[in-house]
Amino acid sequence: MPSFRSVVATFSGPTARKGMLSLLSQGFLSLANLAPSLLLLRLAPRDESGAYVTALALVLALTELQGPLITGPMGIFAPPLGEAEARPYLSRIVVASAGLALLTVVVGEGLLGTLWLLGLVGTPAATVFAAAIAAGAFSQLRDMARRALFSRLKVAEAVAGDLAFALIQGGGAALLWAAFGGSWNPADDDAEGALTATRVLTLTVVAAAAATGLDLFALRGLLGRPRGGWRETARRHWGFGKWSLFAAFLAQGYSTALIWVTAALWGNGETPALDGPKIVVGPAVLLLVAWANVINSRGAQVYHERGRAAALRLVVVGAVPILALFVAFSATLVLFGPWIAGVVYEWRDQRATEVFIWWGPILLCMVVSTLFSCFLNVCHRPQVTFWSKLGTAPMVAAGTLLLIPAMGSTGAVATRLLAEGAMAVVAAVCALRYWAGLSPDGLGRRASVAGDAGAGKALPGAGAGVGAGG
Repeated sequence: MPSFRSVVATFSGPTARKGMLSLLSQGFLSLANLAPSLLLLRLAPRDESGAYVTALALVLALTELQGPLITGPMGIFAPPLGEAEARPYLSRIVVASAGLALLTVVVGEGLLGTLWLLGLVGTPAATVFAAAIAAGAFSQLRDMARRALFSRLKVAEAVAGDLAFALIQGGGAALLWAAFGGSWNPADDDAEGALTATRVLTLTVVAAAAATGLDLFALRGLLGRPRGGWRETARRHWGFGKWSLFAAFLAQGYSTALIWVTAALWGNGETPALDGPKIVVGPAVLLLVAWANVINSRGAQVYHERGRAAALRLVVVGAVPILALFVAFSATLVLFGPWIAGVVYEWRDQRATEVFIWWGPILLCMVVSTLFSCFLNVCHRPQVTFWSKLGTAPMVAAGTLLLIPAMGSTGAVATRLLAEGAMAVVAAVCALRYWAGLSPDGLGRRASVAGDAGAGKALPGAGAGVGAGG
């Protein structure tokens, strides 16, 4: 068990202080993202807020799916690079992310327009999802730019972009609220006003575009001509990220399916209950993402220099404060969830308030799964994340088919708890097997514990200074 002194040592020093600053920055983002959701869930009719929750699932899916092949490997490969190697590498990352964002807009909007012309999607739904696709594309660029800054420990510059996003998103939400009338009383189900899903998603587009511009401006000194190296970069990113890509498809697929199946079977009015706990869950998840970014960057260097035992110690020691925070978040949801739902949203129906309680154990499963996944990622074993998610697919399918039709939003969140719990168990078992030298990836054959001493020297395609990454 890590001592108190070792915990303090892990989060002291210039690098660690920058990491803590990134945690604070995630707090700004959390508040900025929470403000429009809170206003919609509290004030807008349930169908309107439900449309926002349904479209927001698409935004999150588009943002996360670039991570496995672009920003995730970047978080592992970029920190150990020297300046001369990092410049062309980061330039290739920027070009690749911009191309993916453009492809997202062209394909997404084109497909949506085709469905609208064929009469398969109504105008209100098409308008909401058109804004969601644009928000997803700009969020991809935004996520890439800020992660690139963090990978080179340019934390102050990344925080400046976060603040710009928070001010635009939060300020815009306040203006929409004022245009809505400034009342804190929930609207009738047939009311109309300035608070609509389309306007809130458009606000996200504007905020993400402005913040991305600031981040790219800050990155200009870290970029160079992306001369050559495309094939090698693509090979290394695919080799590292293919398993994470498959895992992301599974994770985002089941998260989106839970919301969309609930909306299809019970109507948009049922889905706000799935987003309501965000007032507590949102800050927790963003803190977990920020913690993982810091641990991945530092862990990549530690594994490169000292091997798996030192990497595991770093992850475990660094997990102590985040575990303590998550226990507090989980206890808040279990003990006070229904009360929060009543005070914040004025929800009274039992299913909507029970969802808060279910999220308590879900958060604990998420932090355990993330802890061991970080260790496996920095040791270049991302395939385990895929297998852990693939193993939960039968549970998700059974829950979607059996629980959601019978229980609505409660069934959806119960399905998520089953999946997150299974993923946490599989990730923990595989990580400990790998650490003990029982297998090279935690899944199968026996491996030598000493086999990765000086791990960075054995990396395929690694050049000088290249070491072992939501």
